[in-house]
Amino acid sequence: MDIKAKRIGYYPSVLHSERGTEFVNSALDNYCREHVIRQQYSDEYTPQQNGLAERFNQIIIESLRTVLLDSGLRPTLWNEILSSCTLLLNQIPSHRSKNSPYELFKNTSILLSFFKPIGNPVAVLSNQRKSKLEPRGYLGKLIGLNAELKSYRIRLEDSRIINPKNMKFLDFNQEAYKLLTMENF
Repeated sequence: MDIKAKRIGYYPSVLHSERGTEFVNSALDNYCREHVIRQQYSDEYTPQQNGLAERFNQIIIESLRTVLLDSGLRPTLWNEILSSCTLLLNQIPSHRSKNSPYELFKNTSILLSFFKPIGNPVAVLSNQRKSKLEPRGYLGKLIGLNAELKSYRIRLEDSRIINPKNMKFLDFNQEAYKLLTMENF
């Protein structure tokens, strides 16, 4: 929270949360007291008191489900895909501001051209020296985005996950799917 406060220039005045152990503990109590942040808790088993947070959680889960179904990727990759879904959702300006949540916290935005369809087939150029007769790269699928590194998260056919810089997106069509069968991913 300190880093976020330095970026936007102030600490929040109120921290509203549920009564989970991650929010009700002496470390957070001391932190809030030190920075004059008032803590408010919702009643137990009343998610309607956290309406905005619960609605946003619902939007995130729906986005995750849609991307998983559309991409054909395995559900075990949900954490990688969830990260990309939240990054994309944080690019949408709120109704109260002309800026997106990402812009408000980072003072910069991400170009929309950076976002590609999750599950898109890619060809990755290998950085290792190979003999002239060996393949020069690998095939994989886009499973996520890394905004900090301005790179993509790629899952290769052998299940390794990498952040390559030398790669090319293949056409997102049936021909590419013939090359990249879903059993490999």
